[in-house]
Amino acid sequence: HGSACAVAEAFRLGAVTTRYVVVGQHDNFFVRDVPYLEGLMGYMDRTEGEGWLQCVHFPSTATIRYEEKTLRRYGIDLVPFGREVRGPCGVRGRLVPLVFWYGRTSLARTRYYEEVILPRHEMRVGDHLEELWGTAQLGHLTG
Repeated sequence: HGSACAVAEAFRLGAVTTRYVVVGQHDNFFVRDVPYLEGLMGYMDRTEGEGWLQCVHFPSTATIRYEEKTLRRYGIDLVPFGREVRGPCGVRGRLVPLVFWYGRTSLARTRYYEEVILPRHEMRVGDHLEELWGTAQLGHLTG
């Protein structure tokens, strides 16, 4: 139970050698191809200097109508911060900042895990990143 230590150990052992890392959840997997993955990584490359896009959580039931839910639950209006993106072959979508780190499959810059996520928390067996990082993130925003 809890994947935080396993993720941290993969980084500690040097098993992550790519610019991006996909962290999958055992109970949240892809049921279709992800045709926009290459375009998403290209967009992340092009916006790297802006600093705002470090990790993308793939859609789930928790993120359906996310901007509305966040405004209603926490009084945080995310609409001005969302970005419309277009990829190859007409694929398009909207990237919206998350106020909570959900336990979902995600694509992130490897450096983000190494420099921000993993060093900020002491991890114990059974910990989940969404509980450690997500709770801290939401608390910071709702303060």
